[in-house]
Amino acid sequence: MFPSRIARMMVSGTKMKVHVTLQSHVREHPEMKSRVLEKMQAAGIQNVNVQRFERYGIVSGDLDSSKLETIRQMPDVKTVEIDEQRQSSDA
Repeated sequence: MFPSRIARMMVSGTKMKVHVTLQSHVREHPEMKSRVLEKMQAAGIQNVNVQRFERYGIVSGDLDSSKLETIRQMPDVKTVEIDEQRQSSDA
């Protein structure tokens, strides 16, 4: 079960800060990594931390809670974590 704060964010459709870890085969190929990032941005992820993405292959950014499952279902995504300590920069 989600903690109550996360559950409220998901129901209300607010923006949240997320960290998306890509599958290892994607992280190892810069061109593949860039294509996946473009797909995520088209799906709604915004304000991506470019340094973290380039260095570690982790996409940290803002996402509307209604788009969370879309990102989770992408085949090149390993995990999606909601950052409970930080709100979206759009909030």
